[in-house]
Amino acid sequence: MLSIADSFYRLNDIQINKNKSELMMRTKIYKHRYSHIYNNKIDIQFGRESISIKAKQPHEPTRILGVYFNIENDEQYLISKVKAKINYLTNLMWKKKITDKHILYIFNRIIIPRVEY
Repeated sequence: MLSIADSFYRLNDIQINKNKSELMMRTKIYKHRYSHIYNNKIDIQFGRESISIKAKQPHEPTRILGVYFNIENDEQYLISKVKAKINYLTNLMWKKKITDKHILYIFNRIIIPRVEY
């Protein structure tokens, strides 16, 4: 698959930084421990080049096109991120003199779109 991606990049004259690639992998659990040591780097053949990359921990989130997720599909990081964003924005309005219509506008036009994104 990486060979196909590399040939696509070369065909369309797209330059990417392969060293910034992130590896997410699902491994089996034996006696409450993963079968792979996540601190070790893995050599991967990426098209014509060989890169050394460290796999992300299963619960460590990664962001792709603005969306956070992890290989274990753990939602706690995402929920805490949304709570922090809402708390930050509501703390900005804490002592402001605004009406209920202002709050409705702010939630509908600022807070909800940021959470959805």
